[in-house]
Amino acid sequence: MKNPKDSIEAPDCGRSSLALGSPPFLLEIAARLRTQDNRITENPMFCVQTKKRDVVPEGFSCDSVWVLDGEEVDEGTEGAEEYNIRERWETVMVAFTEEGCKEYLRQNGHNLSEPRIYVESFNRCPEMIAIREWLLANTKSSHGA
Repeated sequence: MKNPKDSIEAPDCGRSSLALGSPPFLLEIAARLRTQDNRITENPMFCVQTKKRDVVPEGFSCDSVWVLDGEEVDEGTEGAEEYNIRERWETVMVAFTEEGCKEYLRQNGHNLSEPRIYVESFNRCPEMIAIREWLLANTKSSHGA
């Protein structure tokens, strides 16, 4: 059986392919890829996540909240209704670097509930691994490393 990674290869673009004629932002991304903490993750992708609360049927292992007029209130508040909820993290944006996530949060973090930056892996995603490896390889050659 053919290895999926073998089907997409990072191109061998020569020594100065990224440095000459490339937009500066690609050089900046590539430099950050080489120097950032990968958080002990192979082929890391940095994710911006937001906390979501889902209403679930009774009987699920979950927490309860009391709601009155669309606002969460204390348990036992007169007229309030009880809802079973489950909290989960939802990825809203993915970047090659933590700095990309920080910029997203700077621009849009106010629209998110308890945002965080979380690291997952591009493993088994040969297209993204190939792009990441291409950036890393061309950064090394363009910086003489």
